[in-house]
Amino acid sequence: VGGLVNRGVKYGSMSSFKEDYEINRSANMTSMIVELGFISSAADNEAYDTHGKEYAEKMAAAVYEWLEAQNPANENNE
Repeated sequence: VGGLVNRGVKYGSMSSFKEDYEINRSANMTSMIVELGFISSAADNEAYDTHGKEYAEKMAAAVYEWLEAQNPANENNE
């Protein structure tokens, strides 16, 4: 959308206690952490002020697409 640095995807692991995040490790169901970004500078703050709605829409669409891809019923409909 604009202006922020992509810090990449971080993964945990169900097979290694040390690799998992506490919030996911304690969940009783499939879980994930979604972080939209960090406001750690005036430039970050300006980017969110300018593009906040667009960031939210793109993140929602990405989560929806991921969830749809996990549904086995959708495998033959692509």
